[in-house]
Amino acid sequence: MKRFSVLVSIMAASAIVLATAKAPASQVVHEPSQLNLTIPLMAERREPDRPAPRPAPRPIDPVTGYPIVNGDTWMTEPDVPWSTLVVVQSAQGDSAVAVLDRFYEEGFAADFRNPGIASQWQRDRLEVYGYGLWQTCYFAVVCDVEHPIYPVTGALLKVGDRVFPLRGKQTYFAISNEVAWALKTAPPQQVWLQVAIAGGSNYATRPIGAATIAAWASLYQDAEPPGVAALPEANLGPMARLPAHLPDHLPVIEETRWRTQSDVLCSQPVIVHDDFNGDYLAVLDRAYSLDGWSGTSTGILTNWSADAVAIHLYETTSQSYTAWAVNQIVLELGEQTFVLTGINNRFAISDELARALASPPATAPRISYGQINGDISTRSIGAATVSVWPLIYAPAEE
Repeated sequence: MKRFSVLVSIMAASAIVLATAKAPASQVVHEPSQLNLTIPLMAERREPDRPAPRPAPRPIDPVTGYPIVNGDTWMTEPDVPWSTLVVVQSAQGDSAVAVLDRFYEEGFAADFRNPGIASQWQRDRLEVYGYGLWQTCYFAVVCDVEHPIYPVTGALLKVGDRVFPLRGKQTYFAISNEVAWALKTAPPQQVWLQVAIAGGSNYATRPIGAATIAAWASLYQDAEPPGVAALPEANLGPMARLPAHLPDHLPVIEETRWRTQSDVLCSQPVIVHDDFNGDYLAVLDRAYSLDGWSGTSTGILTNWSADAVAIHLYETTSQSYTAWAVNQIVLELGEQTFVLTGINNRFAISDELARALASPPATAPRISYGQINGDISTRSIGAATVSVWPLIYAPAEE
């Protein structure tokens, strides 16, 4: 039975890789200084599917009376006190009161394409990671479980009907007074966190546990209601992004699933259900190549909407799955060429580009992007997908 580990790399493109290579254990890299830095597996833990030994008593902070948690390894420790007040101490001697939360799907349905979220909430900042799961089972009796940790490069927080774009980068995000007040007064079962992982290589949307929400009342007890004159940080509910006139009975797909759903509908108009930014009209296109000898499949999945084109780049083999991010793509539309720059694998559609997409050329449009190895790949957009563009990009009727 082969055993796999997960590596996270940020190269010319950011990437999430499941591979046979073995990574150094328990190494944490919080903030890479350059894009070609390799981020190894931050922690590797095996949890046999049998009763775990009783954990050793955790030290207690003498001032607060809260359990002490290691600030460098909390995200992968097996017996961390979740959803309660703790004191987080770093190797440098810094300490802060925090609440830890984690959510991921268990069982064989959970894998590296469907990560969870591990989050540490302090009074003035959020530290958050994508939380993976990989299982190796022996005769379905004993399973080894590994939990890789992925860096987060963007975060949205939804509290009730309000959506907060969190300010920050590379796993650390600020908690403003307005956000702190929203967390202090958050209703149970109504808080969600959405994160972009490793430059938008993948995304995860997960609920925050009710016990964590209850603990926030103490953690953010000094938060005050925002002043009347304060500029709102949050969007009040999902925006209306659907056109006024749509074809009847369009299929609906989920924003949280389209990147890694193998049977997602392509080359036809769909409504994408998005709890954070509002539902929108889109058409998806998949272009890929298959190496019959090695079984390696490499491709791009594009999501074309009125505001942006979002992409998912991937490579699969019988033993691995790799997704990566780029910050630039090139579109060729007949004699016109558009160079798009974006973040987290999302690229804004300008008015000029929208006009070109609304009247596509007779020749097949092409998209170019960087591969994980640095090579440039160019693929055609399917004719059926192109035929839907006028519906999405036609000017709105006055």
